[in-house]
Amino acid sequence: MQGKRVVIGTDLSENAQPAARYALNLGRLLGLEVHVLHVIDVSLKSWKSAFEDVSSAQLREELDSRIATWFQEATGESPDGVMLEVGSPMRSTCEMCQKGDVAFLVIGMSGRGAWNKFIFGSTAMELAHTPPCPLIIVHPERDRVEAGMEIALGTDFSERSDRAMAVGVPLVKKMQSPMHLVHAHALSATTIILDTELPEALQSTAIVDWAEEAMEAFLKRHSALLEGVECDAHLLAKSPVAGLRDYVESANIDLVIIGHYPADAGRLDRLASVMVKWVQNMNCTTLIVPAPGAVAAH
Repeated sequence: MQGKRVVIGTDLSENAQPAARYALNLGRLLGLEVHVLHVIDVSLKSWKSAFEDVSSAQLREELDSRIATWFQEATGESPDGVMLEVGSPMRSTCEMCQKGDVAFLVIGMSGRGAWNKFIFGSTAMELAHTPPCPLIIVHPERDRVEAGMEIALGTDFSERSDRAMAVGVPLVKKMQSPMHLVHAHALSATTIILDTELPEALQSTAIVDWAEEAMEAFLKRHSALLEGVECDAHLLAKSPVAGLRDYVESANIDLVIIGHYPADAGRLDRLASVMVKWVQNMNCTTLIVPAPGAVAAH
């Protein structure tokens, strides 16, 4: 697993506290430091004066103390480090994460100011579109993080899923958790699970045959990585988002891992991607793994 730190990006609001607790628990379980990042969001016009205002040692110390106090109130513990930046939350967060020692960036689903509603245009959605590192979006109603937690990985068998496996499986091993591989594709049938009993006519349909073969090939491709992991595979006859949502509920999943769209995807492809639709409708804490070769936008 790459990186030495878990970073919680926060606006210091009450809404962000579940993400702080998640980051702390994850960091402690993985043996990683937990740092708090707060960006003072200012316009370009006022950036220089704002930067000068917080550059004084006394004020900087006061602000750092406020950030640490917020974390202590949310978690009951002190962070391993505090980072205070001035400027664009998106740019500042990306620059900090691209230093290479951040294992996971953790954010909440909603907040205020620059971390407002989780919709297009918000800092959170910008980060989801161009994550600078593995990004965890904490769902406040499904935020359990502990050894043995239930982890599912949504796969389309592509290179992005390979990358998700490269990040997700080491996490699964560290957490001593099972890995549930899920592929959903809309069919005119009910849920399909590998090796289940279905009418022969349905089992022989081209898309079912393709999905079964693709899943088998995917498992074989990652057999060495999955060694020692309790793993099962599921083919769901529903649209990707609906199928994954239903599986989260039925299997009581704690964390969903999903790969990012390709780095060279066009604007329309990005807006229509399963990843974006999942983030808009997710019912579980989600780990988004950047696509191979992806570079976070500033």
